[in-house]
Amino acid sequence: MNTSNLFFANGQRDPWRDATVSADGTHFQSTSKQPIYEGDGFHCSDLITKNGQVDPTVQEVIDAGLQALGGWLAEWKPSENSH
Repeated sequence: MNTSNLFFANGQRDPWRDATVSADGTHFQSTSKQPIYEGDGFHCSDLITKNGQVDPTVQEVIDAGLQALGGWLAEWKPSENSH
């Protein structure tokens, strides 16, 4: 995929994991513009912040996602065509 500012959050126990960039046998590289993080959670478990309180790997994904989003927002500049 040729885009930037896309965060991939995946869980080891996600039944959809085999359809993600974290599937076994894939060799996608995590970058600052497309970070890939994988915790020990299930599908979308990183979207519920309380899950991070009981699973530190989910908290790592949450923290990494917030850090990436914060960095992208800090870099954002409105275009000249924005009103």
